[in-house]
Amino acid sequence: MQAPSLYEYAPSKNALFDLMFADGYRQLLGRIEAAERPVDPRELLRLATRLFVTFAAEQPARFQLLFQYAVPGFTPSTESMGLAEQVLAAFAAVLESAGVSEATDLDLWTATLTGLASQQVSNDPGGQRWLRLADVAVDRLLPPAAG
Repeated sequence: MQAPSLYEYAPSKNALFDLMFADGYRQLLGRIEAAERPVDPRELLRLATRLFVTFAAEQPARFQLLFQYAVPGFTPSTESMGLAEQVLAAFAAVLESAGVSEATDLDLWTATLTGLASQQVSNDPGGQRWLRLADVAVDRLLPPAAG
């Protein structure tokens, strides 16, 4: 496909980025909705962590567009940001089910997950090095269950 052909779908380069941004979040939401959810909150958090890092590692350019400031001047539309907010809300609900509800904790978790994903994408594309650490991250960051 040639660049002029792309403008049949969107009026500008930023509009094309917005279409890709929205599509990426729709794909992630689809994976979240399709996943079988364990009843145990810790297992659910492990699943969510692995799902995110795997999703990011599969397509590094999509990861950069969705989770890093890779395109200077690009700001997603309100509609596209709504999809991103749905993903964040779904993850916040998973954390809450595991007893984590502070806003600062959500920030720590998102930084940890994007860090694992970034390391996987940058330093072991196609491998498992940082993906293997997903469960370790959950076990180290999630407080022990009250007994």
